[in-house]
Amino acid sequence: MGSIMEYPRGSLWAALLRVLVFAFLFLACVRVATLLLGSVVTPSATDIRARTAILITGSLLGQLIAAGVLLGWISRTGRDLKWLGLRSGAPAKVWALAAGIAMTWALLVWNGVLGGTTGFGELSLWRISLALGAGLIGGTCEELVFRGAVIQSLSDARASRPTQFAAGSLLFGMAHLGWAVSSGNFMTGLAAAVFTSILGAALSFLFLWGARSLWPCVAAHVLINLMIEPWLVFAVLQGRG
Repeated sequence: MGSIMEYPRGSLWAALLRVLVFAFLFLACVRVATLLLGSVVTPSATDIRARTAILITGSLLGQLIAAGVLLGWISRTGRDLKWLGLRSGAPAKVWALAAGIAMTWALLVWNGVLGGTTGFGELSLWRISLALGAGLIGGTCEELVFRGAVIQSLSDARASRPTQFAAGSLLFGMAHLGWAVSSGNFMTGLAAAVFTSILGAALSFLFLWGARSLWPCVAAHVLINLMIEPWLVFAVLQGRG
């Protein structure tokens, strides 16, 4: 993978290849970590709560590994965290838009997939720990990869804003095709890819037209996951996703 990362910054083809590597690495790390954890802890097929915990925990472990590899590459190539968009300051209107995106998306999920979920107000350790993990780790790692690294790599190569926007949206959706495997239903995975592409589009818009600060994107994504998880995964495993 090292040779791929050493192409000149100005090469658009190299940047496109690089962002595909980022997306594949993310998906592979999540899948492998989930499989390994599932091979160690094997709950019964009917224990949806345990299966939800394993799926989310494995996914978070994989995301941490992918983010670690990404940060290592950034250090190696002379880039820094500001390149990813982790810079100070963003206009108040950008933060307001971030809050609006988070609340709108959460409401759509609540009224859609989660409409029949019971116990949504549950405050058990199971719910709180998984929601915090999905929010703080998942929301941050996914934004580092799909808004920070993907969009900024294409920006370095002078790709147009529509190209950067499309990549940040579609690759984010493709990375969630793993739901097809987790749910055992290809249509569920396809629906997850489509809907997460829409969320990716909203967050990519926020990044590109929000002074390229990653913090509002991270905040919106964290807030969304805190509100809808682990119930979204729970619903998918029940076949309602």
